[in-house]
Amino acid sequence: MEEILDLYEKPYDRKQPVVCLDECSIEIHDEKALPIEAKPGKIKKEDYEYIRKGMCSVFVVVEPLRGKRWGIVSGKRGKAEFVEVLRKIIEEWYGEEEVTKIHLVIDNLNTHKESLLYEYLEAERARENIKRLEVHYTPVHGSWLNMAEIEIGALMTQSLRRRIKSVEMLKEELRTCVEERNKESKGIQWEFTKGKAREKLGRHYPKVRKEYVPSEFISRTL
Repeated sequence: MEEILDLYEKPYDRKQPVVCLDECSIEIHDEKALPIEAKPGKIKKEDYEYIRKGMCSVFVVVEPLRGKRWGIVSGKRGKAEFVEVLRKIIEEWYGEEEVTKIHLVIDNLNTHKESLLYEYLEAERARENIKRLEVHYTPVHGSWLNMAEIEIGALMTQSLRRRIKSVEMLKEELRTCVEERNKESKGIQWEFTKGKAREKLGRHYPKVRKEYVPSEFISRTL
């Protein structure tokens, strides 16, 4: 945990950006009955019944200090989809020569392995991509440390937490939200420091048994 908190406390560095990646599932619901459209003084009314039309995955990538984010809609959330997101991050969104290292924060999902690049790209291309990447995994039960979760929450509140009728509608809603937030350079101010972690989560830290004193044997050998 403290490794990620250290990372978040570093000042902005264009050459070594801190980037957070997370994903969520969106269920596609079509209308079973036509809704009653909104009128002056009255909100739109939708029937409680709907038609299930499958699930989509939304990958969200955010650079908190820069206030930049990207969103990708995918039919699945498997290995190939994760590799494609990694490829876009490394080769397209941060492909400039001045970017020497990308610090990527992700959770411990079994498909979140940079080594998967070797399964879908030629070995030399995969190796060059991995060399530009430094992955920082959130601890088990600690995915809340990933600031991409905050960004997903903002996108859901702004537009995605409502009835989405089709994949095309989801893509358009996501694109519009991302463009608006990027235009305003909406960053994320992270306030949970190491000091606060040690204070609030002290029970999860190992107990110090006693003050460390080198043994007589170690002292003699030194």
